[in-house]
Amino acid sequence: MNTIELGSDGEMKWERVDPPFWWSAAKRYVVGDRHLSNGVRQHLVQGSVPMGTIISNAEVIGETDLPLAEFSNKASVSKG
Repeated sequence: MNTIELGSDGEMKWERVDPPFWWSAAKRYVVGDRHLSNGVRQHLVQGSVPMGTIISNAEVIGETDLPLAEFSNKASVSKG
């Protein structure tokens, strides 16, 4: 059974990408990802990025810009 852990915002918690992989389009390492209830994909990357950054139809959020990110106990299946 594939259960989704929800965070305090009511959305899917971040799933940690381990090991992080280099995303050349963002020029950063991806450390987490999730899908919002409205279908939007989000990637959490190392460092900081400008708010509203979208690459390859995914919202990109900097890890330092989201210090209270809630992570699931389930690891991401994303691979570089």
